[in-house]
Amino acid sequence: MLSKKQARAFFLGGTLVTFLIFIGLTIFSLGKDQTHKENLTESVVRGKHLWETNNCMGCHTLLGEGAYYAPELTKVIERRGEGYIKAVLMSPVPWQPNKRKMVAYKMSEEEALDMIEFFKQTSDKGLRAQAIKEAAQLFYRLHLLNISHGDMKANNIKVLVTNPMLIDLDSMQQHRCKYFANKAHARDLRRFMRNWKDEPSLYNGFIKAFKVIYADHAPLVAANILK
Repeated sequence: MLSKKQARAFFLGGTLVTFLIFIGLTIFSLGKDQTHKENLTESVVRGKHLWETNNCMGCHTLLGEGAYYAPELTKVIERRGEGYIKAVLMSPVPWQPNKRKMVAYKMSEEEALDMIEFFKQTSDKGLRAQAIKEAAQLFYRLHLLNISHGDMKANNIKVLVTNPMLIDLDSMQQHRCKYFANKAHARDLRRFMRNWKDEPSLYNGFIKAFKVIYADHAPLVAANILK
């Protein structure tokens, strides 16, 4: 049994190590240039500005970030087409599909086209595949370090182009015991995958990436997310 002095030293040492690991992971993630600036046209930049200034994320979700009142828009171009989106954004009256009223933004044709270009950029299959791969690698690094997050809901995962970053770290901890670390990691995986249960393409994409990262599939089996 540890003395009070030893326990205090162990606690402070463990906290410091966890903090340094987190800082290291953050620097490693942000140190890679994944902005794909060559693909960011002026129209895309203007569309992003419109997305932010109109607080679209207050109702919609894009790349796993945002609210859940209105439909997820990551693949809206593929689902609805450009004509539909243009009509909605330029509508002079509130759009009300499924009894959920959308604000009438009364955008000009140029603004609507800028928004469409922005949606095309975020819907790019290559970017989405890279973001999925990066998220899987983040999970694997946490697994190797015996670190659990504790609340892997979508709102706690911010994506910068393709680079995932975790927020709300109040419950994050590094486990001394591998058994408990594996149990906590399985809970993180299970909670994370619940975010995509209504998005089969994303769900299956993450499963495929995790199968590559976790060679023995043991964490996936423990999380009960393999179909």
